[in-house]
Amino acid sequence: MLWSRKWITFATLFALILPTALAVILVVVRYQTEGALKKDAGQIDLVVGAKGGAMQLVLSSLYHLGMPTGNILYENYETLKEDQRVKAAVPIGLGDNYDGYRIVGTESALFDLKDHAGTQMLNFREGEAFTADTFEAVIGAQVADLSGLGLGATFHGTHGLLRVPGAELHTDFTYRVVGVLEPTGSAKDRAIFVPISAVWKVHHAEESVHQVFKGAQPIVKEVTAVLVQLESAGLRLWMLDELKKKPNLMAAVPINEVLAMSQIYLAPFQKMLFLITIGVVIVSCLVILLALYQAIERREKSLLTLRSLGAKRSEISLILFYELAFLICSGVILGGVIGHLVVQVLSGIIYQKTGLILHAWSLAPGELPILGGIAGILFLIGLFPIFSIYRKTVV
Repeated sequence: MLWSRKWITFATLFALILPTALAVILVVVRYQTEGALKKDAGQIDLVVGAKGGAMQLVLSSLYHLGMPTGNILYENYETLKEDQRVKAAVPIGLGDNYDGYRIVGTESALFDLKDHAGTQMLNFREGEAFTADTFEAVIGAQVADLSGLGLGATFHGTHGLLRVPGAELHTDFTYRVVGVLEPTGSAKDRAIFVPISAVWKVHHAEESVHQVFKGAQPIVKEVTAVLVQLESAGLRLWMLDELKKKPNLMAAVPINEVLAMSQIYLAPFQKMLFLITIGVVIVSCLVILLALYQAIERREKSLLTLRSLGAKRSEISLILFYELAFLICSGVILGGVIGHLVVQVLSGIIYQKTGLILHAWSLAPGELPILGGIAGILFLIGLFPIFSIYRKTVV
């Protein structure tokens, strides 16, 4: 019976699929992006760097986004490393990139970091960690998959954190890939890790060229930031307050900055999308209501004929209810599947831009209640035309 009114049926299904898919996309992307960001931020207690914006410091050092706040002396890192409150400290040095992927100077201690559950944070898919004071490199999974670099490959860094046409290429310093990391679903997947000493040597050579008339200059040992894990999370405020008093240092709690970013930047955007979704749901409800009324009016004579032949009102209403249930269930299910398909497409784009991995086919908390709510509202709306035909008499 539905096939005989296929165009109305398809229009009704489309009106059901659109709001359902939008709701799924909104819920899944929001939940998984926030979860991925918090996962990365939750494993590092403090990020210490030059004074500036706390969010800028976290984004540049932990997520490799934006510009850093400046540099601090390597001595500051050594002091932090020796602090009894610090469980682990890892330096970060920025300045160059390869094909848009940031070259991150650090120490091999980065590969020994464990999360709060005691699980190794970084594992090797191939090769091993770099050796100190060399030009060896360990690349993230995304770099290996998309850049063409692999174990044993060599490359040259380009000056600057962003890929800019005509930027200076450091051809005098050749890096060799000695390790490839397993995917982590974090910004580390799109980073290239090298010994911090290599970053110093490259920048010292560059500065020496620019200062040729000033004579030879010693290598300045600086770091962009220090990633710190504490013996206890309760020590954060103590160290924050202590570092704030230093004239050249500041510290930020990554999880706090991620939550702030979510409230300041992501929440308004998500709210706007939520309001748009509600608007689409309302319009879809009106379209479905009109489509059902039109469908029932076209069938009114045949339905009343069945009544005159002895069919009960309840039997006629039940037939219409089954059709309504089939349409709504089909629309909601298809909308959910299409929503997850769109998230699958978006996940590739998000992975390339941020390194965050979205599991497109995982159900997000609240997804099923939302789908159930949409289905429930549509059922209530669909009952109005059914009730109208129920009240009609044969005469």
